Order: sequence, then structure tokens, then C-alpha cells
Amino acid sequence: MLFKKWAVEWAEALFRNISEVDNYKIDLVRYVLEALLSMLLSVVVLCVFAAIFGILKTALLIALVGAVVKNFTGGLHLSTPLRCAVAGGVFILIISYLSICFPLSTIPVPLRLIFLLVINIIVWFKAPRETFEKPLNEKEKSFLTVLSRLIMAVISLICLFVPVKWGVNELFYGVLFQVFNLLEASAKGIEKMDKFLGYIEKKPIF
Repeated sequence: MLFKKWAVEWAEALFRNISEVDNYKIDLVRYVLEALLSMLLSVVVLCVFAAIFGILKTALLIALVGAVVKNFTGGLHLSTPLRCAVAGGVFILIISYLSICFPLSTIPVPLRLIFLLVINIIVWFKAPRETFEKPLNEKEKSFLTVLSRLIMAVISLICLFVPVKWGVNELFYGVLFQVFNLLEASAKGIEKMDKFLGYIEKKPIF
């Protein structure tokens, strides 16, 4: 994979210049560089396609909400930064289109309430979702559990009572997008997508 190759070369060159031979630090910098390159590609692709379909503002707001909420709730990850970036960009485009077709303000209040209750139940029992590479200690887990529940409760009240305010539609769909990442059922789909993207990565494109 080209991004990984570049990241390895840049990390090794950086530490060679400062006479550093710590393999852990080199691997850490390599991972960060690869993640940044992947994120940059994802943002560019997202902006291009979102602009083509006329949903740029919506897509960027939903991506921002998803990224912020994920810091508290955790969620599923694909096996490489590039796969996460590509898959995330695709799903954000789909969710953005749905948010325009079905604005939150047009959803009947009873149905809206059901959606929000389900979201809060999922967050209550599933968040924070840890990743294998970044396990949480008990103190971190307890803090994020309480924080994610409080944040989701506040967001739910906003979505329930002021759905027509600027950005609330994107707030709702950004949260919906992120909550999918907490479900076990989503893990199966993510696993299949990971395998598919792994096949694509074997091609000398990225």
C-alpha cells in the first residue's frame, strides 16, 4: 500500500536525521503519518463527491459530529487507517443524502422520540466501545460511560424540541451514524467491508 510505504519511509528518514533507533517511536510516527494521509484522502474524496451531489455542508457537519461523538462513545474500526477513512467517507455520503431526503423536522414527534430512545439505550449499554489496540482502564471507561450518556441525553433533548434549528438535522444524523458503530450487528458488515477493501488495497493505487 502506497500510503503505508510513504509513512514508513518518512518516519525512518525523520528518526535517521535525529539519530533515533527506538522502533516503538518509529512505528508510532509511521501510524500517525499513515492515518493523516488516509484522513486527507478521505476528506478530499468526501468534499469532491459531496460537492458534486450538492450536499457538501451537510456532509461536513455530519462528519464533524460523528468524529466528536466517537471520542466519547468509541466505536468499530477497520484494520487500517485507510480502510477506516474510505469506509467512513462512503457512509457519511449515504447518511448525508438520507438526512436531506428525510429531514428530522419532518419526522413525526412520536417516531422521533422512539428513534432517540433507541439511540440512548444503545449508548447506555454499549458505550464506550473499546478497540483492541486502545483498551481503556477502569477509570477511563467509567468517565466515558457517564460522559457519553450525558452528552447523548442533551443531544436528544435538542433534537426532540428544536429540530428546525440550524445544524440540528446534521446533529441527529451524525449521532445516528456513530451509534451504528456501537452495534454488534454492524461488526459483521464492517468485517466484510474490511475484507473487500483489503482486496482493493492489494492493487498498487494507494
